[in-house]
Amino acid sequence: MFKIVSEGDVYFEPKGGYTFAVARTELTPNGDILCCFNRTKGYGRNDFTPMCAYSKDGETWGEARQIWPESIGKKSIVVTPRVMPDGRLSLAGMIFDVAGDSDLWWNNDLDAMKENKLCWCISPDGKTFPRLSEVTLPDAAAAEQPCGMFVRRNGEMLILYSPCPTIDPKGPVETNRQVLMRSRDGGKSFESQIFGQLGHPALYAESWIVELGSGILMTGSWITDEEPYPNVYFLSGDDGKTFDGPYEMSFKGHTSSITPYGDDTVLIPYDQKQYGTLGIWLAMARPDGANFNMLENQPVWEAQTTTKTNKSIDFENFTDYAFGEPHVTVLRDGTLLLVFWFDQPYGTGVHYLRLSL
Repeated sequence: MFKIVSEGDVYFEPKGGYTFAVARTELTPNGDILCCFNRTKGYGRNDFTPMCAYSKDGETWGEARQIWPESIGKKSIVVTPRVMPDGRLSLAGMIFDVAGDSDLWWNNDLDAMKENKLCWCISPDGKTFPRLSEVTLPDAAAAEQPCGMFVRRNGEMLILYSPCPTIDPKGPVETNRQVLMRSRDGGKSFESQIFGQLGHPALYAESWIVELGSGILMTGSWITDEEPYPNVYFLSGDDGKTFDGPYEMSFKGHTSSITPYGDDTVLIPYDQKQYGTLGIWLAMARPDGANFNMLENQPVWEAQTTTKTNKSIDFENFTDYAFGEPHVTVLRDGTLLLVFWFDQPYGTGVHYLRLSL
């Protein structure tokens, strides 16, 4: 089972101003821990401001600073850091043009997203951040992109996203599938690949991609619809040319990340807003094409409230959620660092848990 070694806040603010989103950690080349997260006024406002903070041990965190401050008011940016095979860090995600203070990136009434692009850069040290490159999407959809850019040992750059309807439609959009963007020339060009077509209307959310020790690629997602579907995963044994699945995970939650642990084992932190203890859960599994093979699954943090204004937890109200998007990094001493954002009655910010197994 998982045991809490320590916990605290990467960043904290009293209630009343901002909320936060998309908290992710990664190890920098010099051994520091980088935590990237977003500050926003919330409720669908198109004002994501990337921020970062650093720690030596995952417990004591320095003062947070803004990334790309010159973009504030012009671009709304969400990025996730991921370590590359050579130790450098990629930062990638989605980028929106900002059209004033009342601009929305998500419209709950329409269940639609503002038109956007993918974005990425390579940081040599996790402390300097070059200008973002933007990638135009291959169709009329907008992209929900929470997992950054995964760079494989062969140099391929993979960006996985979920297509969403746009607030101002530019054409038909099929949402019950995933899109994998692949570059073999260092990001000069990307080609798109569609997979995971479902047989019913739905939307993939919080899609994530990793490579297991055996070289198998794994993706995981939360399926949003009126039905509480189990979380699903896909596997590819041919370098992503084809993906088998969907296979069901052994829980129904809001999955937001996957972290390899050992050769073919994964850690999957997720939000639980409906069943059992409400809060953040952490699962460990050894998935294959036949079974999810769950080894551990337990709550590690309990929430006081699941939504900010007591709305239902249905997907149509997701901008009212009061915590989420947990992510795990395996530290050099073997402990696990789990981070997530929270907007609870006592305050708002980014919380951390250091865990042992």
